[in-house]
Amino acid sequence: MKKVKPIGYKYIENYLQQHNIAILPYFRESYISESSIYKTIQENNTEVHLYPKKYETEDNLFSNLEFAIKHEGLNLLLIKKLFEILPETEVKSYILNNSKGKYNRIVWFLHEWSLDKKLDIPDLQTTNYIDILDSKEYYTCKPDKLKRYCINDNLTGNRFFCPLVRRTETLKNFENKRLDLKAQEILHEFDPYIIYRAVNYLYTKESLDSFEIEREKPSRERLAIFQKLLEDLNKHSFKLTKDDLISLQNVIADKIYQNNDYRNNQIFVGSLHYGTGSLSSPKVDYIAPKSDDIPELMQGFIDASKKIISSDIPAVVVASIIAFSFVYIHPFSDGNGRIHRFLIHYVLAEKYFMAENIIFPVSATMLKDRISYDKALEALSKPLMPLIKYYFGSDGFMTVKNNTEDFYRFIDLTKQSEYLYNCIESTINNEFLNELKFLAGYDVAKSEIQEISEMPDNLLDLLIKFIIQNKGKLSKNKKTKHFDFLDENKLTEIENVINEHFSFLFIAKI
Repeated sequence: MKKVKPIGYKYIENYLQQHNIAILPYFRESYISESSIYKTIQENNTEVHLYPKKYETEDNLFSNLEFAIKHEGLNLLLIKKLFEILPETEVKSYILNNSKGKYNRIVWFLHEWSLDKKLDIPDLQTTNYIDILDSKEYYTCKPDKLKRYCINDNLTGNRFFCPLVRRTETLKNFENKRLDLKAQEILHEFDPYIIYRAVNYLYTKESLDSFEIEREKPSRERLAIFQKLLEDLNKHSFKLTKDDLISLQNVIADKIYQNNDYRNNQIFVGSLHYGTGSLSSPKVDYIAPKSDDIPELMQGFIDASKKIISSDIPAVVVASIIAFSFVYIHPFSDGNGRIHRFLIHYVLAEKYFMAENIIFPVSATMLKDRISYDKALEALSKPLMPLIKYYFGSDGFMTVKNNTEDFYRFIDLTKQSEYLYNCIESTINNEFLNELKFLAGYDVAKSEIQEISEMPDNLLDLLIKFIIQNKGKLSKNKKTKHFDFLDENKLTEIENVINEHFSFLFIAKI
């Protein structure tokens, strides 16, 4: 089906390109086609919507903006960039043409909101209130009634920082699964002492794996401090404030990288390559905001986070918005990744997604499938990188030349939310459940093996470990070295016990 004419945001994007204004790609594009039927196709990561001719708009910006808001959702970055170059008189004329019209009011609000400049238009007289975001299409916050436009501001943020998440079918399906209830059901299946032992181990595992993702080996002291932070989350003593974030960074990062404020340097994620004794072209995967933009972005982030946490948005979506927003802003010189994962647990605790003193080791799932984790991060970083103009000085430090703050200000975190739901579901059904099943089976297996052949506890633990590592069989080498006193019949009986109680580990290939 042939694309005849771009409409909506695609039309406006082409207009902005003519003015050398770059924007992040939107998740969808719309066109008028030659066909009389509506059709949607997927092209790489973009939804392409083909509309019949009856949807054709007038060949002007405001008609296409109305179409976009009506059919394509809110592209806050594109809308702000358009308003920055449109003459104020044209915007005012469009609004006054029908100031009670739904889309005229939304344009009016967004213009004043994004540019922080009041137009010379009198407040609207009382009429019906309309929502900025369609709650069927987006996750929304509790509405703030704005009398000037008769609008309900239900955005998930503010003009300094406003991430959005679309209510995709994937996310709706995850909502219906009620993973929080699934976790509660799992807990009810096990003895409280088994749960207690499992949780003690899982706190340690989460701490270790969070550092391991960064390929860092922390000292025992730093590891213990991080673990204590996780354990104390149920006390709700950590607050999402600048001071608490700086304090958190100070205990997570190595002493030489501790900050007493937000960073004052330009940082990037990647690596410097060396050739013949000197620096060659660096590999750059992600460039964080300029240090001068951090204070405003972070204050917007903190204010938006408070609003989002107090909303009815599902806990996992809230955790995704807050954790991924933070790591994209990258406000510190070091420790951003660990704080990002800490914030996932912080939100789940604040939203009472998990029972008190329970932790889901999400870092283990992220570590086990680094490709999926990297893809979630790249949902923003990949399309962002071509838009940033930068260079490296002779000292190896990066300088960003263009204005980039709006690229981080208005981000779509839908893909990241789908990823985190997947991650938490996998964690609950695998790492969390398997640890409980392992401990429950371990005590029984030890007792049964002792009846087959008595041996010291430390030797018995080693035997079980070796058999599990070898997927239910003791290797000949290990038998010769450590267990030559076991005859073949007894060893077979012991292997059968292990397979009976731990077969779930071999199936899951853990």
